[in-house]
Amino acid sequence: MKKTVFFVFILLLQASTAFSANRTIMVFDFKGIGVSKEQLTAASYLLRQDLSQTGIQVLDANDFTDGSTCYDESCGIPLARAQGADKAVTGTMILIGNKIVVKSTVFDVGTSKPVLYNSLNAESPSDIDAVMNRLSDSIASNKPASEVITLNNITQQETSTPKRVSTYAYMGIDMGMTAPVGASYLNSGTLNNLDALMFSFELNDHAMLQFKPLLGFSWNNSGSTNVLDWRIMDIGGYYISSIENISPFVGGSVSLHLLNMSRTTNGSLYTTTENYNRTDIGLFLGGGVMFFRTASVHLYVEAGYQTIFDRFDGNGAQGIVCNMGFLFKI
Repeated sequence: MKKTVFFVFILLLQASTAFSANRTIMVFDFKGIGVSKEQLTAASYLLRQDLSQTGIQVLDANDFTDGSTCYDESCGIPLARAQGADKAVTGTMILIGNKIVVKSTVFDVGTSKPVLYNSLNAESPSDIDAVMNRLSDSIASNKPASEVITLNNITQQETSTPKRVSTYAYMGIDMGMTAPVGASYLNSGTLNNLDALMFSFELNDHAMLQFKPLLGFSWNNSGSTNVLDWRIMDIGGYYISSIENISPFVGGSVSLHLLNMSRTTNGSLYTTTENYNRTDIGLFLGGGVMFFRTASVHLYVEAGYQTIFDRFDGNGAQGIVCNMGFLFKI
């Protein structure tokens, strides 16, 4: 069975490579409005180079124009058809204020119809490389540029003002530990934390609500002491300080806890057992850092202080919480 799967995988990989290699695309120089000739030449060169690295056969239209200039489909499609190309790529670069608007169109040579259109902004000269890389990925995969964002082709503008995902809702898990303060939690030592189900909602670029129903636990079993803290409900709010891929945040939550704790003390004459079963309110305050915020999967780390409003044996239940978690777009 494993050999069959491996064989099928190899065939698919070879078919994919052959598909790319059999495609021929003619790329025409970009037409510029307010953009220097050097930038136009560099951008066209980068697009051809990036496309050629995908396995596609790339034709430079300048090699077949005898020194004349062709920028649009009226002359581009006949020229591409004469050279046996499947697609023709034309584009413009327009300087507006301090940014360059890059527009490209891919034409099917057989039908003379446009099949892919993209418009991207370059906020600085260093963005031109990322824009051409994105256009190359878009053309190679036959998908809009908005669907082929990677760390290699994201522009400076999108880093500072990231493109919002299609939904603001996420679900995920987190895990970590709680270090009791003083002799709290019956002096049990470090507790393990697990929130197996949680939902987050980004209301805007800076505000996020988080909801953890039913499946949150902290526990410790050190032999003489047993602690089980079941978070029946946890509702929190967080302020995310920036809209970049690495974003610090602060906030807190209010929770409802069901605690079951016991401790056995062995004396010289007798053994004493303490049992506590409580349902009470808890409060968490803290902050952390979120990573990959412009992607559909977020990673975050957080730390803070948590207290439960019940004194139990006089030492209560409070500690320093350190967690890491994942949020997945839904």
